[in-house]
Parts: sequence; structure tokens; C-alpha cells
Amino acid sequence: MQFTSAVYHEDAEPVAIVKYRDLINALRELGLDGTQPAIAHGSLSAFVDVQGGADTIVGALIAATDGLI
Repeated sequence: MQFTSAVYHEDAEPVAIVKYRDLINALRELGLDGTQPAIAHGSLSAFVDVQGGADTIVGALIAATDGLI
């Protein structure tokens, strides 16, 4: 992942800007291959900096599951 000096976590460590492909890869590593339904609950602020914001997160969850609740 690329790090940017413009984005900092509360402990001042550089934080990667998360992209759609990063989310898809992480969800695949969790075993979601598009054939399972999933229940998702989260906070956008927990993701720090997502390119495209909530739309990107929801889009990745929909793409990685067979149904999203």
C-alpha cells in the first residue's frame, strides 16, 4: 500500500489510503468469495481514509458477498 504524509492516525503514524481493490482483497482473505451472505456493521471512521468513502465500502461488501444485511 502507498502511504501519504497528508493522512495521520491519532498516534501520528502514516495511514494508507484504502481503495476498493484493497477492501475486496481483504474480504477475500476473510473467506468471502461471493457465494456467502453476510451481515455487516461498522463505523466509517474506523476505516480512517477510504477513497470514495462509504460508497466504496458498501460496493466492496456487495461484490464480495451473495447478499448483504
